[in-house]
Amino acid sequence: MICDKLSDCIDQVEKNQGCVREDVCVKFYDDRSKPSCNEKGKSYSIINPERKYKVLSLHMDGGVITEDKQTPSNFSKCDYLFVFKDPKQPTAFLIELKGKSTSDAIDQISHTLEIFRDELQGCKRVYGRIVNTSSIPNIKNNPDFIELYKDLKKLHGDLKTHERILEENYAEI
Repeated sequence: MICDKLSDCIDQVEKNQGCVREDVCVKFYDDRSKPSCNEKGKSYSIINPERKYKVLSLHMDGGVITEDKQTPSNFSKCDYLFVFKDPKQPTAFLIELKGKSTSDAIDQISHTLEIFRDELQGCKRVYGRIVNTSSIPNIKNNPDFIELYKDLKKLHGDLKTHERILEENYAEI
């Protein structure tokens, strides 16, 4: 199943009205100082200076997008979506915590962006983040990397890859 009410869900959670699948999709919605997600030795976190913004964390793979008859098991989707509720420029981060294949991670972020592009229109900036367990190959010359990077640039974001742990500061993005 691919949730067709993602933008409604984001709004409802923000208004404390909940969401039908909130227990499956929403990891947290609060103003924590360092929102993070981790999986099998990989971690992404972003410092929320002075706990200035509320952050919504959605579990995309197995939450917003689940496998069923309409959504096959090989369906590409990223692991998490973070939405910073910055009143001046709401910002989204599509995050993939990947084992080894950076090219698969690029495809997963790209496909998730394609599916939820309309829902992300309320965000002034959209970023892609890939965290791998092994060393990152020189992927920046890969045509799929370049295409996704350009797509995210049009959305005032960018694409970064990192090995094992990626920590950023929201104020420096």
